[in-house]
Amino acid sequence: MYKNISMVWLVVGLSGLTHAAHSQSDDRRLISRQSIKLTAEQEYIIRENVKDVREGLVTHNVTPKVGDKIPPDIELYALPSMVVEKVPQVKAFKFFVTKDQIVLVSPSNTVADVIKKP
Repeated sequence: MYKNISMVWLVVGLSGLTHAAHSQSDDRRLISRQSIKLTAEQEYIIRENVKDVREGLVTHNVTPKVGDKIPPDIELYALPSMVVEKVPQVKAFKFFVTKDQIVLVSPSNTVADVIKKP
């Protein structure tokens, strides 16, 4: 009888560990969808190739933060091919430009990164 009770506790304990590990994995996936980690060099490449682009300029007041959903009235643009060649992890991302920032937007229309303009 004690053997059966021990086995039940073992199964219950293992199922809890599996659930906890699964939850952590979901959290990591959620973070990676919302943000992108760029090196200083990669930010420089993006900044230098996008800073003077006029088509992505947003004129109304917007202060984006990583993870924010992008309002539907903001038009998003594909990154220049030179940027995608040099920073391939941003291939699926779009962007828009504010007065002093370049905003990278993930495929799920959330802010992935904000790069300050010089």
